[in-house]
Amino acid sequence: MRFLFLLMAMLMLAMQAAFANEWINHYYERPTPERLVTEVRAWSKSGRMSDPKTSGVVIAFLAQVMASNPERIEGWLDELVDLNGPDRQVLLTAAGQSGTKEARAYLMRQPEGRRYQGNGRDWRALEPDNPVVLDMLWADFLATGEAVPVRRVVKALNYEKYSGAIDRYASSKKTAQDRNDAVLEAVFKAALWSLNSNARQHRRVRDILEQMIATEELTSSEQACLASLLLALMPEKYEIVPQENGMRSFRRKPVDQSAPAGLSAPQ
Repeated sequence: MRFLFLLMAMLMLAMQAAFANEWINHYYERPTPERLVTEVRAWSKSGRMSDPKTSGVVIAFLAQVMASNPERIEGWLDELVDLNGPDRQVLLTAAGQSGTKEARAYLMRQPEGRRYQGNGRDWRALEPDNPVVLDMLWADFLATGEAVPVRRVVKALNYEKYSGAIDRYASSKKTAQDRNDAVLEAVFKAALWSLNSNARQHRRVRDILEQMIATEELTSSEQACLASLLLALMPEKYEIVPQENGMRSFRRKPVDQSAPAGLSAPQ
């Protein structure tokens, strides 16, 4: 039972924003890198900077801001040299993950600087099989507005095949496999919830998901989940239609050809 409580706590971690922070939530739309020092100090003061529940988000977000502003990295790191030990470590890890030559040069001059060196955006190569990775991918998106991290979250929809594992776990032998299956169901639910939540908040996420379902080769789980999500978000634009073989298909609603010239049906 304790494991189930921990599992749901993991799910809630991925479901919630790391912070209720307007700087992060729409940064990609209105980049303001000049606020970095002020925001980092606020996170440090609140304890969020190195909190295990939020440090992954901090690292991914700051790494992307630094990657877009390499000429500012040294100044930022010097100005924040007085952060406490754990917070400073998170900041240096973010610098290493920026993958910039400026960050590498700075870290090489620091004691134990090599330990913070990274390949740059390492989380994009990770399997999205835990809520921490999902949170880092969303932090990446909020910093950049890029489609790549959203596509990585969509990959977690393939864990749909583990549906029911959480309920089964209570009466199972609680083997490592039982536990793993339950975790992956939780990740699936977290990914689906986060895609729905962020698509409602961000037009850019909706655009990415629409492009994916229209042009990319998706697995059956990805296709079904995205179709359901987009249909719920934009019923005026999409529909489910029956096929002659008894199956149903998802499609964009056709333009109303009877509309007056110069007008079209709402899309």
